[in-house]
Amino acid sequence: MITPTTLANTDVWWWKTPDAAVPADFDLLGPAERERAARMRSSARATEFITYRAAVRRILADVLGTTPERIELGRRACPECGDGDHGPPAVVHPANDLWISVSHTPGIGGLAVADSPVGLDVERVRDVRTELLAPSALSPAESAHLGSLAGEDDRTRAFLRCWTRKEAVLKAVGIGMVTDLTLVESHPEQDGPVRITAGAPGTPQLWTVTDIEAPGPAAAAIARPHGD
Repeated sequence: MITPTTLANTDVWWWKTPDAAVPADFDLLGPAERERAARMRSSARATEFITYRAAVRRILADVLGTTPERIELGRRACPECGDGDHGPPAVVHPANDLWISVSHTPGIGGLAVADSPVGLDVERVRDVRTELLAPSALSPAESAHLGSLAGEDDRTRAFLRCWTRKEAVLKAVGIGMVTDLTLVESHPEQDGPVRITAGAPGTPQLWTVTDIEAPGPAAAAIARPHGD
């Protein structure tokens, strides 16, 4: 079931991933997508992939007034190197001026659609070895905040707040999680919206990041250029 959420100048849709892939979803995939799904060793990962590609097509078809079969998905050029193979996702056909961002985690998927760069991330709440991940994922200030929390559940949720905010911003920039995460300050001590600095040539440097609700036990965040 696809459910929408509306924020200022941005629409977000959520869906839940079924236990097994639905044939009608598989039918909406192109040849390359079907081959990719067939190569996945985990049936759960394959179902997640099939479901999100079909859901995205159905949503965008409704937005653009066409059919899911006519939606062609691709990528914008990477803002750092210009390569079109690993830039942010885009709707190649039909012609449009939309910006999109897709995120999925076990059991949940989401699509954000906006009129300018946008980044969405969702992570299912689960046990996280924060002490192992913190050195490579958190800034000193973020690590200090997690260290000030007494309960493991609180530390896990704070870590996921940091992670989703960072990933939302870097997906909005268009480079993904390939930069030094310790240099991106997510301000987990603040409920938000928060301002985060990150960028690449030709992209905004200051972003507004908002924590948003997602189905199930999950942490989610959306990033937009500051001022939009």
